[in-house]
Amino acid sequence: MKLKVSVVVAIATGVLTVLTYFVPGAPLESLRFTLLRWGAIVGTLALFLGVGNLLQVHVRKIREQKPGHLYSIFLLIALFAVFTVVALLGPSDPSSLWIVSEIQRPLEVGMMALLATILLLAGVRVLVRRPTLATLVFFITAVVVLLGTTPLPFVSLPFLEGLRNWVAQVPAVGGARGLLLGMALGAAAAGLRVLLGYDQPYQR
Repeated sequence: MKLKVSVVVAIATGVLTVLTYFVPGAPLESLRFTLLRWGAIVGTLALFLGVGNLLQVHVRKIREQKPGHLYSIFLLIALFAVFTVVALLGPSDPSSLWIVSEIQRPLEVGMMALLATILLLAGVRVLVRRPTLATLVFFITAVVVLLGTTPLPFVSLPFLEGLRNWVAQVPAVGGARGLLLGMALGAAAAGLRVLLGYDQPYQR
């Protein structure tokens, strides 16, 4: 089997980077930092390519007057405005921080609230159409978390707050840790396949 130069370079780079974490020594640490800096540069270029593709898609959508092109106009205006402010003033400037605290963060909070509402409505629909123990547990958990988090007018429910804290700290944390372990094992398996040359995403 003939190995291409790109495959050999990718495997050698991956093996060297992994070895620098297990073999002590200043030369290997310097090599690791160099490789990581190269990776950061390549990742930044890939990010710019992704932004360029995003611009191309939305400009074409605006030019062809496709449905939803007004949203594309607002997206491009916001993209250029934020990029200009951060590029000229820097990420730590008060104007840049104002964009994050007064625009981005409220939008994220609104999206999370909308997601919680949609999940609760989806739980109700699933419970009505397919009443099982799993859907019942999901619905009860969602109601308890919402009631324990949302301040209710003229009503104080401390036991719901305690139950909500227990749900957030015990089952939710356990599930999140399980997901993180699964993601870590999946990433390790995918990286091992790339290092051994079975998967070659850089060839696509």
